[in-house]
Amino acid sequence: MGSRAIIGIHAGSLHRSSRRDPEVDRLLTRWIGCLSAAGAIPVVVPDLSCDEGLDELLDLLHGFVVAGERDACDACRDGSDGPCWEPMSEFRLVRAIARRQVPFVGIGLGFQLMNLALGGTVRPLDVDVRGQPFHAYPHNPRHPLEPKDGSLMQTICGARSATVNSSHRCAIDRLAEGLVATAVSSDGVVEAFESLSEDWFALGVQFQPDDSCDWHLSSGIFDTLVDEAMAHGEQMWAPLPVGQPH
Repeated sequence: MGSRAIIGIHAGSLHRSSRRDPEVDRLLTRWIGCLSAAGAIPVVVPDLSCDEGLDELLDLLHGFVVAGERDACDACRDGSDGPCWEPMSEFRLVRAIARRQVPFVGIGLGFQLMNLALGGTVRPLDVDVRGQPFHAYPHNPRHPLEPKDGSLMQTICGARSATVNSSHRCAIDRLAEGLVATAVSSDGVVEAFESLSEDWFALGVQFQPDDSCDWHLSSGIFDTLVDEAMAHGEQMWAPLPVGQPH
């Protein structure tokens, strides 16, 4: 493979309207900038309406990011009942990534969708409980994050705590099998999880590292993904023993 990792950014959940949205452009620019700064070549991947083509797509990529600032809870932010959208394309993508063991980071909405796609559940978050972190407080929402001892998150943080942004109204209820919580807020809300498999690098974070006040934590997440993606790419293109087809 080349000297740089090629990492996909799934933008399907951002593009649910035919109208051009400056907010979508802003988010994509942030994520692209973070991956580029970490030394990767970012590739924006459009929504895929079926499974056809997923394997061919993942054959070309060394890592993947699914991100977003929306929530996956049943209650839409505009107050209407029922899901805001049907994220089946994201579910298919995450499951294919897990099956192929492609290095993966889920951010914000991607964190929630990763858990749902792999069999977990989410719940609405009561953001108005006094004495608890304001996970969706409108003015500079920040709160402490406590990584678990020995976790990848603790290694990335380089400390026993960090301050992260927070703008979500949805929280993990039950973690999917194969995932483990590795960082929580002071009220016990899961803020990060990791794959239990030694063969699959997968990290999910509820906060937005691309807009983090903790530069060390932010850059560490993307740097780690790029390192894992490079290793995955080397395995993808390693020569097979004679007689074994690719």
